[in-house]
Amino acid sequence: MGTNEDRIAELIAEFDTNRNVKSISTRLAEYGREAVEQLVPVLIAGESELCRTRMSWVFEHFGAEAVEPLIAGLRGEPGRKAAQRLRFAIAALEVADRSMFLPYFTDPLAVVREAALGAFEDRAAEVVPWADAILVMMADPDEDVRIGAYNALGSAGRELIPFLMRARRSAPPLVRRELREMLLELVGLPGMDARDQAAIVRFLRIKAQGEGQPEPMHLCGTWLAFPTSDQDAVLEALDLSDPITVPMGLGADVWNHDHHGWYGHNSCRRMYVTPALNGWTLAFGDPPEQGHAGQTAEIVAAMQAQLARLSTVFGEAHSYGESCGDGWTSWCIARDGEIVRYYDAFESDDEIGEEPPEEGSYAVEVAAALSVNPAELGPDTEVRGRAVVALTSCGRELGMQAGAFKL
Repeated sequence: MGTNEDRIAELIAEFDTNRNVKSISTRLAEYGREAVEQLVPVLIAGESELCRTRMSWVFEHFGAEAVEPLIAGLRGEPGRKAAQRLRFAIAALEVADRSMFLPYFTDPLAVVREAALGAFEDRAAEVVPWADAILVMMADPDEDVRIGAYNALGSAGRELIPFLMRARRSAPPLVRRELREMLLELVGLPGMDARDQAAIVRFLRIKAQGEGQPEPMHLCGTWLAFPTSDQDAVLEALDLSDPITVPMGLGADVWNHDHHGWYGHNSCRRMYVTPALNGWTLAFGDPPEQGHAGQTAEIVAAMQAQLARLSTVFGEAHSYGESCGDGWTSWCIARDGEIVRYYDAFESDDEIGEEPPEEGSYAVEVAAALSVNPAELGPDTEVRGRAVVALTSCGRELGMQAGAFKL
């Protein structure tokens, strides 16, 4: 019948021919530590089909008996990709008491410390009791270990907010900065305490004041353009409130983040409003009138109605749209209360206005001719004022989104 070693080897060989990974893994787990000791060299070599399947499907069938053999594999300094496979295996283990990984937090090998932290990631119930020990690792001398600690704490989500609020005041300075970022991701600026809110707003204002020339924007979504340098008038006309001064690059990042976040009114809670750019003020984001509309026809109708209204305030009001994922482009021009031109590359039957010379163009080209092209901002762009991010009526009701942005 063969020895256990032979039977384990036969099962491991099945990964190359049998697609039923879970069945093989269940049978391997019956051999416990013996099986793991034979699996470790296979993981290190990286040639078996096992190494190209979901590691969690295999090692979730093993428990505490697998920890030492896998850690021993890491101690052999097996190389970056092999170490990654071993760490994935450790993270997948079904260990009832995760505290058994705590002694590895002080291991002399950074890769072992990183693996021990990975065993807590995405296991909120295990992170909360050991949050203090994980927090200490955010000051580790090794960057990968620090990232592992950040990911482990962050994966606990909102359950950890009270702990993070307390730790934010007592942790070492460099760790406090990371905790601030984590809290911003979880609760957003409005959820921070008053001291942090004031510090962040002050910092953003200082960064905006020291900002150099504007940079070209990555465009995906819609924006409005008004022939005015009066930003306050634009905020009032769009019913925006609670403006926060930001660097232009941050405002652009906020817009892109919101536009690509497909959940919970993400795109219509706030808007990024530029300073005056060559005499035009631009507003990026979905006004609630459009964000709350249903079908495409309803969105277009809401946009055109709003644009016509806004053109009675500013004389003109433009809407432009570009997609970074396909060939969609659109523009709409309103003057003195009337839509004089509308074009949508995907809805050409709904055009308004006579055939213009820009046919076949993209919104950025039309914007360059009629207002300002955000994709071509640079040293020749005259800038007056500061950029702001402000809340829409939807944002005032639901609150500003959480999220942290790099400057």
